[in-house]
Amino acid sequence: MNRLFLISNSKLFPALHIYEKYGFTEVKLADYAENFKEAINE
Repeated sequence: MNRLFLISNSKLFPALHIYEKYGFTEVKLADYAENFKEAINE
């Protein structure tokens, strides 16, 4: 599975809505490093 990590400002509500519409899920920045490590090890 391919993954795409997109970092965006959480105050940009219109952009976040578009991302969610196309299947992106929110990952808090504190959790980002752990998810990134998992993704590169797949």
